[in-house]
Amino acid sequence: MNLFMFVLAIPCHHRTLKENNIGFKVIYGLDLFFANFEPNSTTSIEPAEIFPERYRSTCHGISAVAGKAGAMIGAFGFLYAAQNQGKSMVDPGYPTGIGMKNAPTVLGVINVFGFLLTFLVPGPKGRC
Repeated sequence: MNLFMFVLAIPCHHRTLKENNIGFKVIYGLDLFFANFEPNSTTSIEPAEIFPERYRSTCHGISAVAGKAGAMIGAFGFLYAAQNQGKSMVDPGYPTGIGMKNAPTVLGVINVFGFLLTFLVPGPKGRC
């Protein structure tokens, strides 16, 4: 997922050309596939295994809410961050952002950070 995010971010001008439209759609589709493949396992499978049985359902619910809240913050944050840097090119009602070239790069860095934080979660029954 991180790889596809950086592939979308680095050649920003190249992907805006009309003849590269199919490549952009393929890479974006793969990014969405892996976005639904990996993070969902950390918000669903891990909490079901690492919390004690007595508190498992409550802690699993708290983990699910935290995951959905993070997704909502990321979605709205990306909407504002992806706005153009020039005031004349910003959509009406939005402040200037970091632009479409920098927004996927920032998302990729956050993805790497989240990937590394996943290793801090203890394995089931103390293994790994």
